[in-house]
Amino acid sequence: MKTIVITGASSGIGMETACVLCKKGHQIIAVGHSMENCERANKRILTEAPDAKIVWFAADLMQQREVIDISL
Repeated sequence: MKTIVITGASSGIGMETACVLCKKGHQIIAVGHSMENCERANKRILTEAPDAKIVWFAADLMQQREVIDISL
């Protein structure tokens, strides 16, 4: 099992990637733009992969301040 960081995990390709990797048993560190989007994506992923090991962070990675905050 690997630990994988996915940015943009709360929608689109990022969410699909997170879902597939969770189904394969990998641990995911997921980053989404807002906590609301992260929660919505988490619910969807858990319906398809109930044993998912996924941790969510909300951050706008275009903002240097938020990049620093998330890395601490």
